[in-house]
Amino acid sequence: MPASLFLSRTFGLPVVASVAFFLVPQLASAQTTHTSDRTAIASASPNAANASWGEIKNIAFGARADFEAGLDRLAARIDLQIQELEAKRATMKSDPTAWDFAMKEMHDARAFFRSLVTDVRKAKTESTWNDLKEKAGLAWERSQDAYDKVKASTTS
Repeated sequence: MPASLFLSRTFGLPVVASVAFFLVPQLASAQTTHTSDRTAIASASPNAANASWGEIKNIAFGARADFEAGLDRLAARIDLQIQELEAKRATMKSDPTAWDFAMKEMHDARAFFRSLVTDVRKAKTESTWNDLKEKAGLAWERSQDAYDKVKASTTS
């Protein structure tokens, strides 16, 4: 039984409305926090706009802190690209269906890249780290392919 149904049957409708009253502002503030986090990430990485896989792909296990910092710059670059594309979306005059479909892949690629960044940080052995590093490279390529597709579907 869903919690809202349980609450309404047990305590009546006013309790459900009270719970919703307290949760809705928290959900709205969570969205605002997420947006401000993206802005903070972008501003904290001034080199994010120029970050590239090529500058970190040959970093060895012994210098993994440098590699992880590079992954953070790449993640910030993906965030900047998404912000750029979403701003362009607001000005589109044509049907946005293709754009929306392509943008979903961009968001999925970002989520996958971020999950691999987390996994790379957790890697304890060199072989595991190298495997995850290779997967992170593929995830980066996926995000850039998605970015190119969204840009191609954006015509103002």
